Amino acid sequence: MIDKMLKQDEGYKTKVYWDTEGYPTIGIGHLIMRVCTKDMKVICKELSSQVGRSITDGIITDSEAQALFAKDLQFVQSSINRHQKLYPVYNSLDNVRRNALENMVFQLGANGVAGFPSMLKALISKDWEGAKRHGLDSLWAKQTPNRAKKVTEVLRSGSLAGYGL
Repeated sequence: MIDKMLKQDEGYKTKVYWDTEGYPTIGIGHLIMRVCTKDMKVICKELSSQVGRSITDGIITDSEAQALFAKDLQFVQSSINRHQKLYPVYNSLDNVRRNALENMVFQLGANGVAGFPSMLKALISKDWEGAKRHGLDSLWAKQTPNRAKKVTEVLRSGSLAGYGL
């Protein structure tokens, strides 16, 4: 289900686009490189190395997008499992709420999500209302309000209904 959540939150494109920070991106929010450039030769060279074939037009296949997403999700999950503040919280949650935490880490990184100590404490305590409230009381929620509202509602309810899933 995390792929369906992130397709809604990150979007899904098989052609290079630029995220809100100006970085070249493709697939389900896959950051091609952390360089703000519009130089398609540079972007295609890096993307070619990531998918294992020569790309000259900034377009990948659906299966290549899925493979990039699988690697990104594996990175997200391993960063959660290695993080001493996130690991115990993540392991205490049901699968749906784990997806919500993965969604946050996909966007903010493990250290970014670790910067929500009140929310994490509420999650450990199964204080779902508190987790939502603390998640929404953040710069993240001000910068990406629609995503934050959906993700924190998943944390509160344990349901993906807000995503239509």
